[in-house]
Amino acid sequence: MSHTTHTPGSFDADPDPLAGAVLRSLGRSFKDRFSLAAGWAAISGWLSFGLLPIWRLMGHFDHYVTFEKQQLTYAGEWFEARGGGGGAASAFHDRTRLLRYYGALRFVAFLCVIAAFTPIAFDLFGDFSVGRLIERTYGFRESGSQFAFEFTAWNLGLAIAYALHWLQIRLHVRDSARVAEAYNDVARLEGVDAS
Repeated sequence: MSHTTHTPGSFDADPDPLAGAVLRSLGRSFKDRFSLAAGWAAISGWLSFGLLPIWRLMGHFDHYVTFEKQQLTYAGEWFEARGGGGGAASAFHDRTRLLRYYGALRFVAFLCVIAAFTPIAFDLFGDFSVGRLIERTYGFRESGSQFAFEFTAWNLGLAIAYALHWLQIRLHVRDSARVAEAYNDVARLEGVDAS
C-alpha cells in the first residue's frame, strides 16, 4: 500500500474553488465601466442629433446587467453549495436569475429612435446636406413650417426612447431591491447583521 506525502506547497492554492470564484467576481470593479462621461454625452449627443448617447446607454446598461447578474449568480451558487441559509439560499439564487434587461422595452426604444429619424431621412433622401438636416432639427423655428412634422417626430421619438431607458433602469432598481431582500434573509439565518 503506497502512501502519498503532501508537502506544504502541494495543496491546491484554493481549497474552495467556488468561493474563490465568487470572491474574484465580487472583487471586480464596476467603476467607469458602464457609464458615459457628461462631457462626452453632451458633445456626442449634439454632433449625432441625440442618437449616440441613447445608443451607448442602452448597450452599456445591457452589459452592466449581465455583469451584475453573473456576480450575484456566483454568490447564489456558493450559498447553495455551502448548504447554509436553508431555503433562503435557494430563494436568493432563484431571485438573482430574474435580473435581466427588459427586451420588450429595448425593442420599443429602438423603434422610437428609428421613428425619430425616418421622416427626416425620407425628406432628405437623394438630396442630403448637413444644412438641410439642421433646418429640420436644431435650426427649426416656425411652428407652421413645412418641417414641423420632422421636427416633432425627431423630438418625440428621442424623448420616448430616453424615457423608456429610464423606465428600464427603474425596473432594474426594483428587481435589485428584491435580490437584496433575499440576500438579507440568507444573512440573517447565517447570523450576519445585514442592516
